Amino acid sequence: MDSKTMYVAEVAAFLGVEERYVRRLADEKVLKSTRRSNGYRVFDRKDVEKNQQKAIDWLNQRPRLPNLGHRPKGRVTATTSQDLVTGEEACAILEISRNTLLRWEKAGRVQSVKVGRRRMFHRESIKKIAQAEGVKA
Repeated sequence: MDSKTMYVAEVAAFLGVEERYVRRLADEKVLKSTRRSNGYRVFDRKDVEKNQQKAIDWLNQRPRLPNLGHRPKGRVTATTSQDLVTGEEACAILEISRNTLLRWEKAGRVQSVKVGRRRMFHRESIKKIAQAEGVKA
């Protein structure tokens, strides 16, 4: 994939919503998507960035799809790639091991967002935890 296009999972992480909502945005023509020869739906990065607020407003005005219990409920908020850090970066900021980070995530102390196959963490929440733990971030 080139840097000009985004897959459904990447758009979902960018907008801070589940993938099914991104598909709904595409089906309702709020975001323009095309299909690759392999059938994958892709979005133009500039179009997604340009229509970010429009998509969020549209989702907030529509009835929510049933919550399947694996995502927090609430309003849609925008997330940019600069707001997310990898697990490795989170561990470095918090000065903890990967096992500790995963244990904290399981206990609900840290929340992550799945981007494709990777888990990403919100930079601000990691920094707040670092402050609470007395770690220089």
